[in-house]
Amino acid sequence: MNTITHNNQNVPVTGNMAELAASSTLLKNWIQNVSPEFYSIANIEVQSMDVFHDKPHFLKIKVSVIQPIIGAHDVVVFLRGDAVVLLAVIIFENKKYVLLVNQTRLPIGTMLHEFVAGMLDGEVDARKV
Repeated sequence: MNTITHNNQNVPVTGNMAELAASSTLLKNWIQNVSPEFYSIANIEVQSMDVFHDKPHFLKIKVSVIQPIIGAHDVVVFLRGDAVVLLAVIIFENKKYVLLVNQTRLPIGTMLHEFVAGMLDGEVDARKV
């Protein structure tokens, strides 16, 4: 059985590609930030995962939690890899301009002007980019 540690307890990780999810930086980083003061995690079920270059980049999980006031319930969590955004300000003839890219975005069915950005692979610390 695959497990991950939260609050010094082994939490079962089940479902599709559970072994890869349990060993991933994506899930490990997320669970480190889950406050044991507010949540006791009983189980993590991997519902879907997108993998690029043998590493999870998008992960949908159903988490069975126990909260002090609410009690036991399930929460769906969508995790994604770290990303960076570049805010490029260009000064030309004493005027400031912001560099944007024009990209197609299928979910909204059109083009958007947006900041230059991209996801990191699991090996890079976003704070050092």
